[in-house]
Amino acid sequence: MLPKPTIRKGQLVTTVASLERRVMGSVALRYALAPVFIALASLVFLSPVGPVFNPAGLFVLAVLATAWLGGAGPGFLAAVLGNFAIPELTAVPYPLLGGFIDVQRFVVFSIVGLAVGWCSSILVRVMHDEE
Repeated sequence: MLPKPTIRKGQLVTTVASLERRVMGSVALRYALAPVFIALASLVFLSPVGPVFNPAGLFVLAVLATAWLGGAGPGFLAAVLGNFAIPELTAVPYPLLGGFIDVQRFVVFSIVGLAVGWCSSILVRVMHDEE
């Protein structure tokens, strides 16, 4: 016979919410999401299924995921890292600023990262205000 649990359901929810706040409250962890998602997008592009995907689409998804989970700052960092990674992975048919900055993609990635990160941070604030 199994013993009855000593933690009530309300206590468990509170404990899980507290753990989530501490983990997502860690600035270093949120900023660490950027290189992880950009590396994941690079690995998918370099994998055998990589030619199926447009590299810009993969990196926009990486910026979106980083911004949604980490906020505007990590989203912008992912935009910068993605901008440096794409010219190394694909041939760009137009000149780059300084030989390594793709201005068009940088603007798009930055707007996506900052907008989604801003919306995500507003959503988190509203959720915490309701508690």
